Amino acid sequence: MKISASIWLVLLCLMTGTMTAWAGTPTFFDKPARETRVPLPANPDVPGAKPILTCWYYPRFMVKQVDRGEKGAEQLAIAPIATDHTAPPCIEKPAKDEQSIQDWSGYFWGVKGNYVFFQAADSINGGTGFAVFNADNGQRLHTGNMSDEQFLALQRLTPASTRGTDPRITLPPYPLLMRYHSNFQAPCSLRSAPTVCWNLVRQTLGLTQATPPDCSKTYAEQEQQATAADKVAVASNPTVITYDVEAVVDGNGVVRLTSVSPATACFPAE
Repeated sequence: MKISASIWLVLLCLMTGTMTAWAGTPTFFDKPARETRVPLPANPDVPGAKPILTCWYYPRFMVKQVDRGEKGAEQLAIAPIATDHTAPPCIEKPAKDEQSIQDWSGYFWGVKGNYVFFQAADSINGGTGFAVFNADNGQRLHTGNMSDEQFLALQRLTPASTRGTDPRITLPPYPLLMRYHSNFQAPCSLRSAPTVCWNLVRQTLGLTQATPPDCSKTYAEQEQQATAADKVAVASNPTVITYDVEAVVDGNGVVRLTSVSPATACFPAE
């Protein structure tokens, strides 16, 4: 049983450079109370780069990013704001009780309530990886791959909208619902083993459609660019499936992950 989104907002714009999803564009994310940017010394390993320390302040915590111009931020962290509303300073040295994000490489993306989003430094298979963390303890709650850097829905669920629908949802904190176009890399190829591979994909993703999308054009394009010796290998490349997913997370992790559309596209993995 899925929880339908009640708010459909303007799609996120594509972002480049050091990513700040809310800046200058309408988004689903909360706008910080303030942003502090502190220039850092030049990085001799990246000529022309402009290293910078950026801190985004929210009511209950601060998100810190150290970007020295290399691929992915050097430092990502979440620091609590004291109960007397004293905010930590925007400096490289770790603040009191600061949570360093060690298991993610990329950039800060945005905040929704108590959930902090980071994007991957690189795109893969036509999509962008992202992760959602709990601001209270720095725990990673959800990891996904978004095909076009946009949410179809992103909203906190109130008790009234969740009670009686899924007993695993605990409150508080309020759960967060995300809906987005997802890219899933199958462990098989729809080109070389269409029936067996599609049955596996359907079982893994919970898709109900009987037949897969047509991947022949995208595989043929890659085969045309390959040498004669590599054409067979191209047909065996794993298939990437694009479909809409709805994820509900709370402060402890994923509560529910559901496919909410048929598979709409497929192509060989990079």
